Amino acid sequence: MSQIEPEPERAPFRSIRLRLQGHQGTTPWGVGFWLDSVGDPASGDLDDLAHGCYTAWFDNILGLQADEVHLEQSTVAWYGINTILEGTHVEDSGAGGGSSPLPRNCAALISWTIDEHYRGGKPRTYVPGLTQARLQDSAHISSSFQTSLHTGAVDFITDINALDAGGITAVTLGCIRFFSGYAAKSPPTFHGYSGASVKTLIASQRRRLQ
Repeated sequence: MSQIEPEPERAPFRSIRLRLQGHQGTTPWGVGFWLDSVGDPASGDLDDLAHGCYTAWFDNILGLQADEVHLEQSTVAWYGINTILEGTHVEDSGAGGGSSPLPRNCAALISWTIDEHYRGGKPRTYVPGLTQARLQDSAHISSSFQTSLHTGAVDFITDINALDAGGITAVTLGCIRFFSGYAAKSPPTFHGYSGASVKTLIASQRRRLQ
């Protein structure tokens, strides 16, 4: 009998949920991250932060994705004590990383390095838009693409961590651990990303074919 995961605690004060979204052909795609922040946003600050996060992905990752991939919006949700404030940047940018894409469930996998060791559930990001030219064989990406995506992932961390937006004077890219051993952590704990690695095996997300 499988164990039912409990409801998570609320994200810590001043945490920010980041979502980057778009389409690959007609299929939606998206990736999510957490940020830790310093300061409190004024009107318009979160829109500016969303724009900065959009630019970080555009500059470092989007150019490695297939031509049919489009990045269309970035949203951030800032967690106050009793409120959640949101900001959005909407802009349609094509990837330009090559034609002959693989099926939409195929992705490159970035694993993020954090300061805590535990079994299972490590932070990772599935990057859609692999092309035939990025492959070494039918199961693996090429070493040159692995290097390019690794560089892009590390630079993405650097660019996000350099952002500020008005009352938000600093942010740190990372993840939040909401659970430990099938129990909700109280409080949840934030862990900043200190590095990244790119898996050589092609990763799969079957729900992208639905």
